[in-house]
Amino acid sequence: MAPPDDQPDRERAERHRAREQRKAASERFELPKPKRLERTSRAPEREILTARERLARDREARDSTRAVKAFLTGLVVLVAVLAIAFGIASAFDTGSPPKSAPWGVKGAPTVTPAPLSGQ
Repeated sequence: MAPPDDQPDRERAERHRAREQRKAASERFELPKPKRLERTSRAPEREILTARERLARDREARDSTRAVKAFLTGLVVLVAVLAIAFGIASAFDTGSPPKSAPWGVKGAPTVTPAPLSGQ
């Protein structure tokens, strides 16, 4: 086959030839394919369901009291955590009444600040 005389056709033919050479060179470096594993058991049987059938099956499988059980369990856990926090707080409590501020004691002097206009 004679090379084409047209410049774009000649470039296209060269690119095609170079691509074929790269493809041939890369086939030598192909990775070996792994052996196919033999199945040790029977293939699982698959069941094709429509969306309606799937929803109906889920509705049947759903336990109506599951939400109530989850709520009550959460409530019991919350009460237990609060009880533990109360027990820890009461362990640190000394039992003495809190000290009041000096200006809250009876007989403390009353201090009236000077008006702002006077400053």
